[in-house]
Amino acid sequence: MRRADIGLITFHMKVGNKEVVQLKVYRDGTLIRIGGGGLPPLAIGAVSYWPGNGIFDKLMEKLPPQFLLNDIDYIEEDPEQPVTYEMRLGGSLINGMIGEQATWAETRFIRFLLDVDTKFRSPVLVLIDNLIKDAIGHSNSWYFDALIWAIFERRSNRLPRQTLIAKPEAEELKPELGNFLSQMLHNPRKWNFMVFPEGKTYYDTDGNAHKLVFRIDEGKFSYHWA
Repeated sequence: MRRADIGLITFHMKVGNKEVVQLKVYRDGTLIRIGGGGLPPLAIGAVSYWPGNGIFDKLMEKLPPQFLLNDIDYIEEDPEQPVTYEMRLGGSLINGMIGEQATWAETRFIRFLLDVDTKFRSPVLVLIDNLIKDAIGHSNSWYFDALIWAIFERRSNRLPRQTLIAKPEAEELKPELGNFLSQMLHNPRKWNFMVFPEGKTYYDTDGNAHKLVFRIDEGKFSYHWA
């Protein structure tokens, strides 16, 4: 597989059967994500066609050349609590379609299925873990806006026009926001979620404009609409 032919990078991480994050990043700007990178799993997914977002190029800059050569599928024997790291690459588009309709002539698959308390060490695993965190970090602000739209039906002016949301209709979704922000805070990279609503305007279904304000007073987090 040649680097110039790659058009898709996907990441999938789970603990046991619980989804931590799934991400698909396309060269054409299509972006798909469900999950905040931690537990509990989030039930809201989003897909945007967002040409020029730059995320694919940023990930490609860090993609080691050895990832293009061979598949890797390492499965630890009898893991008590399995954790899975997966990355796939799609290369050489053959049907001329974009996003999920694309078909690839070449693929690369890298997976590590380990016990959560494993003593296994690999530089390849470290690289994949860092790439997953990079992809999450680059898409956090966008995914945050998708969550706000799904939970409050208020759409950010920064959310790409061609965006679709998948969410369970029968569930109370407000806890999803708290779970997402908690995962930002407790991730090793400690992403600053306080900046996610800054400079954004959110529009309700009647076209009214709102601002989302985050505050921390005496160590306690709160938010309100203005």
